[in-house]
Amino acid sequence: MKSGLRYILLSLLVPILYTTQAMAQKPIRSNFRADFCIPVITGNYALRQSFSEIIDINTSYQFTVAKKLTIGPALSFTHFTVDSLTYANFNTRMFIVTPGVDIGYQNYLGDNGLFTGSVQVGYSLNRFTNVFSDTSFTPTGYNTNALSIEPMVRFYFFTGDRVALGLKFSYKMIFQQFDYRSLYFNKYQVFTDDQSKANTSYFNAGLVFLLGTSKKNIKNTSD
Repeated sequence: MKSGLRYILLSLLVPILYTTQAMAQKPIRSNFRADFCIPVITGNYALRQSFSEIIDINTSYQFTVAKKLTIGPALSFTHFTVDSLTYANFNTRMFIVTPGVDIGYQNYLGDNGLFTGSVQVGYSLNRFTNVFSDTSFTPTGYNTNALSIEPMVRFYFFTGDRVALGLKFSYKMIFQQFDYRSLYFNKYQVFTDDQSKANTSYFNAGLVFLLGTSKKNIKNTSD
């Protein structure tokens, strides 16, 4: 039993040590990105009329795997809330957490600029809190999950060799309809079936932050 465990640990440790040694000989260029945006709902009339937008936060860690190609893990968090002036009796909130993969392109602009374009493919976990049933005022929860895709562009300006700030624009599509009847909104506002057909989608715009990749390295890979 002990010898078998040693064999398993050794088989896991060898590739890790080999990879670490290879990275030490030729470091992988990488960077951390954080985006702070305001979302604007566009895709579903019932959702657009029921919720107000709060914030969208997107983080990713990018590895340069080719001359201008990057790939890495990503995680985003979006927060919507019911308009309290319309629905004064409760405070339903919608949280969207999306783990995914970011595949992108980056290009050095001049001496201090960087353009990145990428697509994040993920699986959105949509969580509703303080949902009230149509028979009582006991708060409940309601959850849905769906695949999502988010194309985005970023424009960075380096404030230091490894630090950059800039702007981001993106459009996120979650491949699932928002059904207001699941949240019992039909008791407060009536929507037709056509108004609830479109998928959940929203436009993002805001500030971005990059840490890690040297602008000198980017310039060399862009030549």
